[in-house]
Amino acid sequence: MDEALKMELMNLFSEINENNPSDCDKFFDNEKFFPGNVINQKYLLYDRFEIYEENLKLLKENFPEKFEKAHKGTPQYLLA
Repeated sequence: MDEALKMELMNLFSEINENNPSDCDKFFDNEKFFPGNVINQKYLLYDRFEIYEENLKLLKENFPEKFEKAHKGTPQYLLA
């Protein structure tokens, strides 16, 4: 991901209310940054896994407290 997209991702995350699961769900459903719930799709599985892993790591490193509080249902379900 290029630097401009990383900055956009971090700016969007900084604006959500981490105490509101609905806001977090909407954020993690943004197809520009996350592939969504594609558990029944069998193509590019590893690539989709890497996208989630890379973006979650970026957010955790830059917003550790907010990241800890934020509801991460779809990403954590798919990475488990």
